[in-house]
Amino acid sequence: FPLQLLPTNTIIVPPAQAPLTGSLTTGGTRIQNSLPLIILPLGNSITWGYGSTSGNGYREPLLDLLSPPNPVTFIGSQRSGNMSNNENEGHPGALIDQIATYAHASLAEFPNIILLMAGTNDINNNANISTAPARLGALIDLCVSSCPNAVLLVAELTPILNNDSQARADVFNAAVPGLVKKRVDGGNKVLAVNMTTYMGADELM
Repeated sequence: FPLQLLPTNTIIVPPAQAPLTGSLTTGGTRIQNSLPLIILPLGNSITWGYGSTSGNGYREPLLDLLSPPNPVTFIGSQRSGNMSNNENEGHPGALIDQIATYAHASLAEFPNIILLMAGTNDINNNANISTAPARLGALIDLCVSSCPNAVLLVAELTPILNNDSQARADVFNAAVPGLVKKRVDGGNKVLAVNMTTYMGADELM
């Protein structure tokens, strides 16, 4: 699960269920072996697994990469995919504000990792684009205030085949590192993930 992360020092994350101790660098993420991971996949159809043959989306290969050596529990109000550990908070078609509403129940379960991708449907539907980065920022703030001990990974949007939507996504994605840096500067454990580095438009279904 390759990640392009903002530069940061070693951080220690001690949630109630299990401390997450790792060295987070621009080269990737190192997590202590045997550490239980409570992961909240939060977003829309990509999180839910839409279009994947198994319905598991990225969650199954992520599970295979992390466990073993780390026991992984996915949490969320949704169940999708054919694997047994298939809970998530992915809602196909959801806009950023709707994802924020859905997030409350799962954040109350205190994950120690939150995987957030939001904004694709806002971009595709041209829905209040000018406020989309600010609304994503508010969702980030909801996550870190609800689960201050968790590490939050905020994904930029994947490539979009429609040229007009891709142009809007480029503007949105350019704002994400700044949103994340502002929260990092405030002492929060937030990381930005550049999805275009690892997925091209030719890989989309």
